[in-house]
Amino acid sequence: MSGGDGTGRIQHLHAFRGFAIANIVLLHVFSLVLDFNMTHAGLSPAEKWIYIFNEVMFHDSTIYFALISGLLFSVVLRRRGWNRFFRSKLTNVIAPFAVMSLLFTLVDRFYYGASAAGDPRMGLLGKYLLNLWHGTAQLSYWYIPVIVVLFAATPLLNSLVTGRHAGMGIIVMASLPLFLSRTGREVSLGTVGYFAGVYSVGIFLGEGYAGNLAFLRRWRGTLGAIAAASTVALVLLYTRDIDMIGRVSIRESLFYVQKLAFCGLILCYMQRWEKHLPGALDQLAVYSFAIYFMHQFVTRFIIHFSKTMFPPPLGGWMVVALSIVLCGLVLASSCVISRAVQGLCGRHSKWLIGA
Repeated sequence: MSGGDGTGRIQHLHAFRGFAIANIVLLHVFSLVLDFNMTHAGLSPAEKWIYIFNEVMFHDSTIYFALISGLLFSVVLRRRGWNRFFRSKLTNVIAPFAVMSLLFTLVDRFYYGASAAGDPRMGLLGKYLLNLWHGTAQLSYWYIPVIVVLFAATPLLNSLVTGRHAGMGIIVMASLPLFLSRTGREVSLGTVGYFAGVYSVGIFLGEGYAGNLAFLRRWRGTLGAIAAASTVALVLLYTRDIDMIGRVSIRESLFYVQKLAFCGLILCYMQRWEKHLPGALDQLAVYSFAIYFMHQFVTRFIIHFSKTMFPPPLGGWMVVALSIVLCGLVLASSCVISRAVQGLCGRHSKWLIGA
């Protein structure tokens, strides 16, 4: 396994983070373009297939983030000690989450008005604290309270999947997302348990990473078959509008299987071609958390102006083309904004935007 790029990074793992944020932005851009293009009659047949494609390929891309967080803990962060681990999460995740949540709480209250910010009787501080607790300042912020819980539980999860009874521990934790479903953007026990399973798989994979990656490489054909079968199954579930069996979302269970198979295949590919990966992935990885914090606001801002040039309703191929172009613009704009904040604030920018 390649050791890194001279900066202490393992380059293909770093690039994987860039791949993850690109998938998340693609999901949200396609969704928002479909929303603004929708007529009173709902989605057209072509738009329904675009919706299904977007959901099947990009929904639950936060699994990539959760898995790489666990993997990097084992490969890089654990040997640096617990104090440094928790301090880095405070600096790079929790602090910018608090700052950006405050910013968007203020935007909601003073730009969009009290009605857009929720109950008009709720004070600004109350709404801000609610946004922190539930991760609701932006639609994508639900993930941050979830991952913060997992960061806090890392000593326990690490012990479960790398300790004396690691075999039993990883079986239990890896099985959780099959039976304990994510509940949309709600910060719930189900969502925390779902991502605890993913995060634990990442920790386990990072323990003896070179050997585990070699194992995945030997089973690439099986991983490919699992990825293909789960993707086809998800398409069928969406076309037939099937989801829940009792309290378990079959879709979320399949997304977990699909995205883990994708992870295995992509990590094998990226490690093999580490020296030839696109430089753009490195830039996206550097600013991944900053992009995560600001991309939905940037997307809405750009779509607002794109409506004047491309008034809805648009045809199916135009929706696809516009979504891809807007995704590139959102990623590039977010990186430019992040660089500007870095230039103004220096090393303190981590506390503001996570980069």
